[in-house]
Amino acid sequence: MKYLLILTIFSASLSFSQSIEESELIGLWKVVNIEGTIQIKEDQKGMLDSVMTAFNESTFEFESDKNFTLDIDFIGIEDMMRKVHWEYFPEESLIIIENWNMKDNLMLIKVEKKNDK
Repeated sequence: MKYLLILTIFSASLSFSQSIEESELIGLWKVVNIEGTIQIKEDQKGMLDSVMTAFNESTFEFESDKNFTLDIDFIGIEDMMRKVHWEYFPEESLIIIENWNMKDNLMLIKVEKKNDK
């Protein structure tokens, strides 16, 4: 199983020097770390902690036919991620997860290669 480092699920752009080929993304990935910043109200911290825990225990699958599967134990997110696909933009090292029918951006993932991983 491959491992996925989700870097800024809640924050803005980063730039990386190493190019990542789309073929390197295909497969099953386990989340090993989530980093980012977001300002939230004190009463929302519990919900954010629950979401972060769910993502830390999740797996992502990028299929060669562009289908995307997110195995996550969080009902709202799990339901939202049905019938979705992914698209990779190598110039930004950005993966966009979209609904097949509505073309809504559901998730943006910045990727980077560290130690050839």
